[in-house]
Amino acid sequence: MTSLAGKVIALTGCSSGIGLATAKHLAAHGATLSISDIREGPLTETAEAVRKIGREPMVTVLDIAKETEVNSWIQETVKIFGRLDGAANIAAIHSEFTLVIDIPTDDWNKVIAVNLTGTMNLLRAQLQVMKSGASVVNISSVGGVHGVPKAGTYCASKWGLIGLSKSAAIEAGHDGIRVNVIAPGLIDTPQLASISDDDFSNNDAAVNKMIPLQRKGKPEEVASLIRFLLSDDSSYVTGSTYHIDGGLYL
Repeated sequence: MTSLAGKVIALTGCSSGIGLATAKHLAAHGATLSISDIREGPLTETAEAVRKIGREPMVTVLDIAKETEVNSWIQETVKIFGRLDGAANIAAIHSEFTLVIDIPTDDWNKVIAVNLTGTMNLLRAQLQVMKSGASVVNISSVGGVHGVPKAGTYCASKWGLIGLSKSAAIEAGHDGIRVNVIAPGLIDTPQLASISDDDFSNNDAAVNKMIPLQRKGKPEEVASLIRFLLSDDSSYVTGSTYHIDGGLYL
């Protein structure tokens, strides 16, 4: 399997779900990690899980919506480890379930600030310190490529992330840096479990009707794809959006 030995990787959203699985997966494949999340308690638990694998991570409590915090984190990562070879920008929040005509302005501003502006903060800071051969993976969603009723705010944030990533891939490609996107479908995470709406059901019976593979995805399956895109095995891949959704939108 692909090794990440010698690579310094920055991760956000590491307290649970895809971020937690990715931290453990990349550590198991030899990466040196700088992990972050806005929730200190769960982040500390993730750090301990990484240590049990035999890696010592840099750990930072981080609000990606705050530019100064993001810049300080990336600068400190480079100061401690000497460089930044890759990043997986996973942190995100969900919006309220509401029709577009009823979207609360406060909810719109909050979600865009984290999912889109936050990712821009990260991408900008990361590209400024990366060298040729580096790779960035941004996490969008199937909601970033397909409209979802009553999720207009979330979809807008994730569509915007894809556009930002494609533009960055063109610009950074001249420096030998790759930028790709993963668009997960229904992944069995705490965030998915927390979603409750009369028009949405994530129980197994409903999932089996929607998805050809008849199950939710596992966070570890997304982590494996992230590893591939951060590794040298994907050295000629950039500007792409990978769907990992069990065939949800075939």
